[in-house]
Amino acid sequence: MNRGVNDWLISLLDIQSTNDVLELGFGPGQAIRRVAGMLSSGKVYGVDMSPTMVSQAQRLNRAAIEQGRVELKLGQASALPYPNATFDRVFCANVIYFWPHPQVELGQMLRVARPGAKIAIYMGDKTQMANIPMTQTGLFILHEPLDILQLIKSLGIQDVEIFENSIAQGPISRGACIVGKVPFGL
Repeated sequence: MNRGVNDWLISLLDIQSTNDVLELGFGPGQAIRRVAGMLSSGKVYGVDMSPTMVSQAQRLNRAAIEQGRVELKLGQASALPYPNATFDRVFCANVIYFWPHPQVELGQMLRVARPGAKIAIYMGDKTQMANIPMTQTGLFILHEPLDILQLIKSLGIQDVEIFENSIAQGPISRGACIVGKVPFGL
């Protein structure tokens, strides 16, 4: 269901062939695979909290992992297992709903991003998502894009913009991607 959203989000990141890229909550690894195909000397990394998703993504990306172009880890976005200033692009699609304190996870995204890096967060339309039974289980925290934009700006990210789409994802037909740039000297 995320394929169209992932393709659109990846296009907003302006990924260069030498970039080191991190995806949070990579699920079955489709976006990891797509980004790996765009890189020549860069590398794709991923962190997901689900052992099942890590296993599926490892199977899908086996060749790229064996070639050293992809590295996938089990972990939490609230404690990313990477040093400061490691990545040129950091993104996530449809995972912010599972972050109890998004300022922590967004702070981690900022911490591991290099100066000049782009950060992108995609989320489905809050109104549409509120009508889906699985989002009413208590596991999802739905957000308005403007609230996340303000939070990202408060962390020091610059040139923050909201891009909206109408890409179908099952019962959801609208969403937004918040994209910003890590300033130099932050």
